[in-house]
Amino acid sequence: MSDAHPPKNQSSSWRDWVLLGVVLGVSIAGVLLGLRWFAPHLLGVPTDLQLVQTSEAVPPFYEGVFRREDVASKDFLLKDPRTVVRAHPLIPESVALGPNDILGFRNRDIPNVADVVVLGDSQTYGNNARLEENWPSRLQQRLGAKHARVYSMATGGWGGIQYLDMFDNATLLRPRTVVVAFYSGNDALEAFRTAYGVERWRSLRLSPALSTSDLPKIEFPAPKSSYWTVEFEAGNTQIFTPELRLGANQDIPAVDTGYRILEEVGRNIANGAARVHIPIILTVIPTKELVYARRVEQAGVQAPPEYQELVARETQSLEKLAQAFRALPGVSYVDVLGAMQAAAMQSHPLYYPDPDGHPSPVGYGVIAEALFSAVDALVPPPPRGMVVVRELDGQTRIYWVDADGKRLVVRRETLIDNGWEIGEIPKVMPRDIAKLPYRGYFTEVDAARYGPQTVR
Repeated sequence: MSDAHPPKNQSSSWRDWVLLGVVLGVSIAGVLLGLRWFAPHLLGVPTDLQLVQTSEAVPPFYEGVFRREDVASKDFLLKDPRTVVRAHPLIPESVALGPNDILGFRNRDIPNVADVVVLGDSQTYGNNARLEENWPSRLQQRLGAKHARVYSMATGGWGGIQYLDMFDNATLLRPRTVVVAFYSGNDALEAFRTAYGVERWRSLRLSPALSTSDLPKIEFPAPKSSYWTVEFEAGNTQIFTPELRLGANQDIPAVDTGYRILEEVGRNIANGAARVHIPIILTVIPTKELVYARRVEQAGVQAPPEYQELVARETQSLEKLAQAFRALPGVSYVDVLGAMQAAAMQSHPLYYPDPDGHPSPVGYGVIAEALFSAVDALVPPPPRGMVVVRELDGQTRIYWVDADGKRLVVRRETLIDNGWEIGEIPKVMPRDIAKLPYRGYFTEVDAARYGPQTVR
């Protein structure tokens, strides 16, 4: 008689259940692990403990900001796939360049809030002058009574498309206004080159039949044989390069299209500004040759044909661009050309006696003065006295802002002792006090000096 054995189907069924349990366990663990990495909030994991994987959606921040190869580079302008070029970060200060901040812009520091942000090229960066002598710094000095901060986002080699690209970044500083300074010396060609050479900006290829091969070939720097020197008076000699500047203003499709692109750039900036309720100031900085055109005519000097053609073409193109900018809603246009031509009639030279097309500190001062009134009208004075603000953390805080523009924290009991009620205190926005440094706590009790009547 043979031994009894359990049925084979019972043994197989037991193994199937074990295998099913293992599969379910692994599956559940996989789901939980996936949630842990990709949707940790569903598991109740605190935000500050969530790990973010490196990806195109969440690129590593510090690797993009602190780049040793950028700082170690010997080039002042670095290649960039988006803006074509960008300035070397952390450049130390010299007579005519720097200091550059970590973003490559010419500032001593980066504020968390700026009253004014300026966009432009090397004419705004301030080649040929110390930082305190370029026009953004001179503008800040003129706004000194309001303790206004001007932050420059200008880079040599940029043109209108880069100004448009940087505009969204400029709004992060919550400015009262953004000033965009175009340059008629080469912005049209720079805009054409960027639109037709960078795929990201193909929407600005306003003439589909053209290509980068239609760009004129311009010899830079200008050969000495093309210089035209005029001595207006002792101590005021100007060296012009009309052939070089005419190359960027000649009557050819690439230049004409470039100016049309600049008009479209201004329109797009104005539309973007309207969405975030920031007033815009646009201007065009002219070439040295056009700045001195009236002075040349007054002096009765016989100008070479290239100079005459440049003045005629640039005047026509600049005026057309200015008209387009003036017509934009929410935009103020400032005539820098008129201010510089008037200043050129005086004895103080606006440029150094060399072929460089960047202004001297005197010339930069004229640009700042021309812009001052339009900017000043958009920058309110800083808050003073007792103010209340709902800050970004949601907390309501009360401050006393002293005559030096510094804020002191006010305790409730001190507020009451000075005769205040919460509803009487002037309200300000977080950006209004964000740049004001702390001085400490306000402890003074004197209703005559610090009470509600101080704001009536």
